[in-house]
Amino acid sequence: MYELVPMEIAASGMRGQQVRLGVISSNLANARSTRQPDGSGAYKRRQVIFEANQLPSFQDMLQTATASSSGAGSSASSSELTLTDAQQRSKWLLEEHLRGVAQPEIEATDSFRTEYDPSHPDADPATGLVKYPDINVMSEMTDMISASRDYEANLAVMRNTRDMVYQLIDLLKS
Repeated sequence: MYELVPMEIAASGMRGQQVRLGVISSNLANARSTRQPDGSGAYKRRQVIFEANQLPSFQDMLQTATASSSGAGSSASSSELTLTDAQQRSKWLLEEHLRGVAQPEIEATDSFRTEYDPSHPDADPATGLVKYPDINVMSEMTDMISASRDYEANLAVMRNTRDMVYQLIDLLKS
């Protein structure tokens, strides 16, 4: 049902922020990890990359609209649109292009920091340096607050949309 697109867009944003919160939590939990579960090097900081679902260019939308009105066998000129043509184009736009946030990607970084601690079991025997993930706890906490607020904003969109639908139903009843 394409009439509730704002809720679908907000839900995709909430899913994206949920993934982001999980990745941030993992980074914070492994801020001092010098070894991954498989025994290889230090934990690699991960970050979430978001990409918005893009609208087509105006030229592409115009070509699609012109092709659909000329292919429908309509006797009206291309500048005169019937209500059903406009509704079909709106439905096409909503169903095909307004889908919110694309599936977020998780990317691992290869940056590390080193500390001198020759007594550490994972220290390099020659130099005494220990390799730690390049995770700034304060930066991660700031990102966590941002992700939490973004999630709350999407939740507010869902609540407001729900309230507007209920108000519309009440108006239609009376």
